[in-house]
Amino acid sequence: MHSFSIIMPSFNSETFISKSIESVVNQTYKNWELIIIDDKSQDQTCKIIEEYLTKDERIKLIKLDANGGPANARNIGIDQSNERFIAFIDSDDIWVPDKLSKQLSVFLKEKCAICFSSFIKVHENNNSNEVAVFSRRMLTYENMLKLNYIGCSTAVYDTNICGKMHMPLIRYAEDYSLWLSILKKNNNTAIGIEEPLVKYYVRSNSESQGKLRAAAGHWKALYLYGEVSLLKKIMLFCYYAVWHCFMIFINKLK
Repeated sequence: MHSFSIIMPSFNSETFISKSIESVVNQTYKNWELIIIDDKSQDQTCKIIEEYLTKDERIKLIKLDANGGPANARNIGIDQSNERFIAFIDSDDIWVPDKLSKQLSVFLKEKCAICFSSFIKVHENNNSNEVAVFSRRMLTYENMLKLNYIGCSTAVYDTNICGKMHMPLIRYAEDYSLWLSILKKNNNTAIGIEEPLVKYYVRSNSESQGKLRAAAGHWKALYLYGEVSLLKKIMLFCYYAVWHCFMIFINKLK
């Protein structure tokens, strides 16, 4: 039977992590393992996780001795994974119950390296302000050079097609760098599911600063993993910047 290894990094996640774990436990598809890598939390995160360990043997906890960031934590989880499909969920995001079953159907029908989906973006202090971010039907490496169209907590990749691949340690663009690497390999493709399968919670603190850091990370990922000329990299980054400025303007009009 086809199985999923689900990778969840955690750091000071006591407020959200129970709901995230429950959304995995409540999946209609049951053949999975959940590997939680705690990145030296200072709150009650590990205590909450340990309560789940006694209830479900499919859940595993790895405690790190030092904080190394989410990419490092995910890579440790990938190294410890045992199943064909590698899925990602952050410790403050929530899956709908049939997420894995719908993505498995896509993998069995399409020869794709990545399956992802649309998601709902929710501000943590205003649950009524939900914004749907819709996925594309199919993505190639060339498409992904423009923008990161894949939400990390929506993504699953097939190790039978691309092998185990790790996230480069590029803060704020580690997942984007991984998608570029996977799609660049053997001209792989990513298939999107239009239905939103994830609720992604946006933290309110340092939102503008986070956008600047994300832009810096995007440029670094594009510079290191975009196999195009420097001029084209600059043009692609300008496209990214203009697109994000446009989206900020549209959101202010709402």
